[in-house]
Amino acid sequence: MPRKQFIADVQVAAENSIRGITSVTRGDDDGEVIASFVPPTGAPIEVSLLAQPGNSLILVLLHLHLLNL
Repeated sequence: MPRKQFIADVQVAAENSIRGITSVTRGDDDGEVIASFVPPTGAPIEVSLLAQPGNSLILVLLHLHLLNL
């Protein structure tokens, strides 16, 4: 996926209302997406996703962070 399309897709995801997701942003690395998830119970979770060139799937390669809200 071209970089401009990736940026546009992240922006669309950020603008959509997705239950439990409080934010969607680009990460520091190319192809990285950060999503903040708030479960019905428990602490909020930040999920880092990294899209790999040549793969049609977004792989969870980084790790989950408990957010300090």
